[in-house]
Amino acid sequence: MRLSLFFAIGFGIGRFAAADPAAPVFRIWTDTQQRKVEASLEKSDGTSVTLKMRDGREFTVPIASLSGPDQGLIKSAAASGSAASPGADQTPTAEADWPRTVVLKSTPVVQTVREDADKKEFVYESEHYQFLCDSMLGANLVREFSRVFEATWLVNCLLPLDFKPSPEDGHQKFQARIFTHASDYHDTGGPQGSSGVYIPQARALMLPLDSLGVKMFGSKVIVDYKAEDYATLVHEITHQMMNHWLDRLPVWYIEGSAVYVELAKYENGHFSFLQQDKRLHDYLLRGIGSGKFQMVPLKKLMNMSGRAWTGALLTGDASENYASAVALTYYFYHLDGDGGGTHFKDYIHAVGHLNEGQSDGPLIEQYLLRGRTYEALEKDVEKSLRRIGIPIEFTVQ
Repeated sequence: MRLSLFFAIGFGIGRFAAADPAAPVFRIWTDTQQRKVEASLEKSDGTSVTLKMRDGREFTVPIASLSGPDQGLIKSAAASGSAASPGADQTPTAEADWPRTVVLKSTPVVQTVREDADKKEFVYESEHYQFLCDSMLGANLVREFSRVFEATWLVNCLLPLDFKPSPEDGHQKFQARIFTHASDYHDTGGPQGSSGVYIPQARALMLPLDSLGVKMFGSKVIVDYKAEDYATLVHEITHQMMNHWLDRLPVWYIEGSAVYVELAKYENGHFSFLQQDKRLHDYLLRGIGSGKFQMVPLKKLMNMSGRAWTGALLTGDASENYASAVALTYYFYHLDGDGGGTHFKDYIHAVGHLNEGQSDGPLIEQYLLRGRTYEALEKDVEKSLRRIGIPIEFTVQ
């Protein structure tokens, strides 16, 4: 069951406190002899590195004496010009056209930041994510499921919309809070029946452990690879990637864009958009047979409020909204105008320059409707989708 971010927005932050952006980042460092110490990275001159322990003591060691992953982390921090957030890098430039495939070039490097069994605080980091867990998972296990987080980040960077995904204010990395027991996930604000949810107020993605294909058997942790189904997770990660845009964009597009990425074929760090039209067809027409998809009238859809969207979720009538939203999103991305999404790219660019409190209504008129009535736009959408084999008709309200 997919749940809108607008359903989650009313929940409190929960038991995790937000990170202090000015606080030093402590993590577990390992040397070549497998000795470990918890410390923050203070400075590096390219040959040696100075680490600072929680009690304030500092010590300097040769970089070559550290483990391979730790050496790579220091090099990445030096390249970014920041010792406080090692591993951070420049956001890739959005592509000029819609990507056909997006592939992680290498297995994510995951570091152990903290493992405190007494407090049930276990923190791990990949390049762009910090995972806060209530049970020990270990860096090797986190590395396995971090691929979907890093690959979804990369997709949202490369889409030709130039969203430039960046963590929420006060965070150096995106945060995912993972709960071993579903009851704890629900008690902290995770909606019943959901396998993950992005909560803007909490500035974090929350999810139960089993939604990652990870199972706990006593104290033993295993990965059930056959159980992997990351569609909802990809959807919610995409919401998190757009966190700085959520108060500027209409709800139909926020949800439609997330479903669009969700529909892409994902496997082991690899997204494929090569048959996106077929996947859209199957998504819209599942269970319909030879009939037509009943699409929400565009005047209603494009002016729907977050409250109305949430109301449909609560009554169980939201599936038509999601399907209509992704159909309209696909139309503006690939079928409108020159077929390359030029008008929609211009709309997003203009939205990015709105001042706080300004409405995007005039921009929708200028870039999306372009002199068309909603009824005329419906005819264009119906004709364009029919051309790629997707029969639709708009419901009568």
